[in-house]
Amino acid sequence: MFSDDSTILINELEKINHAMGEAEQNFQTLLLRVHPAQRLSAKNLLDYLVLRNRDIRDLQDTLHAHGLSSLASSESHIRSQVLAILGLLGAPVDAPDELCTYETGIKQIKEKTTALFGTRLLEGIPHIMVTFDSSFGCNYATVKSLLQSGMTVARINCAHDDESMWLQMIRNIRKAQEKTGLPCRIYMDLAGPKIRTRTPHHKKMKIKVGGTILLCEDEPADEKCLGITLPGIVNQLKPGERALFDDGVIETLVDQVSEGVAKLVVTHIEVKCAEHQANVQCRVDELAAQYESAGQLEIAANLRLLRQNLTSDSIVPTGEALLTRIQQMTIVSPSGETSVDPAGT
Repeated sequence: MFSDDSTILINELEKINHAMGEAEQNFQTLLLRVHPAQRLSAKNLLDYLVLRNRDIRDLQDTLHAHGLSSLASSESHIRSQVLAILGLLGAPVDAPDELCTYETGIKQIKEKTTALFGTRLLEGIPHIMVTFDSSFGCNYATVKSLLQSGMTVARINCAHDDESMWLQMIRNIRKAQEKTGLPCRIYMDLAGPKIRTRTPHHKKMKIKVGGTILLCEDEPADEKCLGITLPGIVNQLKPGERALFDDGVIETLVDQVSEGVAKLVVTHIEVKCAEHQANVQCRVDELAAQYESAGQLEIAANLRLLRQNLTSDSIVPTGEALLTRIQQMTIVSPSGETSVDPAGT
């Protein structure tokens, strides 16, 4: 803890203020590249990063003990707050010409919030963004009801539907605005690239730790070759880098890259433990037998096929997810009058 001596407290705050000034000088070239309307905010962000790069817990406790601001809610005007505390402690303050104060911080937040989300009808009610469903394109009454219920931003997810549907949604929004007199912003959320892999002839590829995968730009031909839908990815890889598949379930290391083909070494596969694997396999066998006895031969055959593929080196669903799906399956008798849950859930 800091001493109750205000001189020590002043010294610590002056060190922070000096560090903020140094950072602004060191990053002057980058700050000049920021748009003039955003430059003051950029300086404030830099000052805040200087502060948060330090452990200020003891300083905050001491400030609180002195009945002063602990800098906990000063993100929008951090250097101004440091200088204000120094002034209250009786220290000489030499404020820079451009400084984001409490007043300017509040003003900028309000202006930028309004620019992004529009004007709020009531100050106490926050902006409400609604992601549009496909059905909204042909349901004007729903769109109008949403607007009357407080929607201020309509989000259209461009990863779904097409231009004609988006246009119908926009027309319904504009029509509802005209009828109600209520404002509403429209945000078009653009879809990013969908990176997918392709196997030869769309067959499953068996892999194991220590094995290799050939990641190819062209259509895969070799059984160990994995194609990729986004051109240019392979040539960006460098030896020693990691390449992850299926949200990190499969981890590989780039061994070498040559002429649109990258050789990857499988270093890790996220699989369940052997005991859990055996439990899942046993459960699948039990379910297959129950479906067979109930006359559902096709389901039983599919379960037995699934059982054959539950090997440690195959790309299969994880045990918990697989077991959950299996437990949700039901059998309907030929008469359609009764329903039996073979999992007993």
